[in-house]
Amino acid sequence: MAVFQDDLIRTYRGSPDRLRSERPVKEYREPTEQEWHDFQQHFELRKVSLRVVP
Repeated sequence: MAVFQDDLIRTYRGSPDRLRSERPVKEYREPTEQEWHDFQQHFELRKVSLRVVP
């Protein structure tokens, strides 16, 4: 069993919120239909290249 210091756990859990607050707000927007399609296509091609497709 591992025992962690409370401050370490709090720091770890607070990191995502802290990092989000430091990034520009415009980076947290809904993707366009084209961006979403491109994203999905990228990973479909990646599956094929890695031979993960059944």
